[in-house]
Amino acid sequence: MLDRRKPRWLTLKQVNQGTGIEKSNHSSRSPVALGSQLSVNDRFTARLGRLRLHQQPLQSRCFGPGRLISPTRTTSCLPSNESTSLVEQVQGDIYARRMSAPIPVFIGVDPRERAATNVLIDSLVQHSSAPLAITPLVTPQLEAQGLYWRARDPKQSTAFSFSRFLVPHLMGYQGWAIFMDCDMLARGDIAALWALRDEQCAVMCVQHEHVPNETVKFLGEVQSAYPKKNWSSLMLLNCSRCTALTPDFVNTATGLELHRFHWLEGDHLIGALPEGWNHLVAVQERAKAEDASLLHWTLGGPWFREQRTMGEGLAAEWFAARDDAFRLWN
Repeated sequence: MLDRRKPRWLTLKQVNQGTGIEKSNHSSRSPVALGSQLSVNDRFTARLGRLRLHQQPLQSRCFGPGRLISPTRTTSCLPSNESTSLVEQVQGDIYARRMSAPIPVFIGVDPRERAATNVLIDSLVQHSSAPLAITPLVTPQLEAQGLYWRARDPKQSTAFSFSRFLVPHLMGYQGWAIFMDCDMLARGDIAALWALRDEQCAVMCVQHEHVPNETVKFLGEVQSAYPKKNWSSLMLLNCSRCTALTPDFVNTATGLELHRFHWLEGDHLIGALPEGWNHLVAVQERAKAEDASLLHWTLGGPWFREQRTMGEGLAAEWFAARDDAFRLWN
């Protein structure tokens, strides 16, 4: 009997000999970990050339040939054939799951910009080569969950001005996530942005040098000028390195503390993204929009009556995207 308190480590050769599975091309020294609660025969059986797991499934976390399989992840059934080793099966399964994991995208939603939000979501989906997990950040929902309770600041122009910084908490301070304002339009594959993640950074963003000349923007909202203006409108967040962003901090910190990233140990933790991933419409040179992957109507977009032509040809592009998103199928 196996010691039920400790995992037993067997070589692949021992597993194959004990279950009648043919040897693979792997070295017999490649270790395979079996759970501590069942014997080898209870754990594995070979039937009709397929390896099935009985009772409790194999749990694993392994990447690359010859690495150990440790009890951390559950897989209910691993397909096999007589020429494929157990290690290869588990590694392939985990690799496939990791590669197919949806990209988490959080979108700040203002109730006055619902049209913009829906067009942005459609543009993201239409251009993405990878599955997306899109979560709109709706203030009343965050309030109902007890995550957001701060009073509206007279200087905040949108409902999500501060709630965006709850994303690491919503992610359980694990993995990466994308945040973006709703007043954007995707032209490029968001998976290309996702591929730019750098583990040395806590946050990555387009580092504009935007000093607004105007004092008022859309719908009469106050235009605030501060260093790092618009940096937080599109962020790649390394959530495990953003643990300072607790709900208490997000609800009590000043706007400048949040948007100027004072919650980080230093600016060396802020990575720079290519400018095309946050082109400021009617702020930056029009020529720079030609190759931009993400357009941003920071001064107000064509979904507002008084900004119908904001960006001129870019406004027409937004309307075309809207029509495409809401076209009825004939």
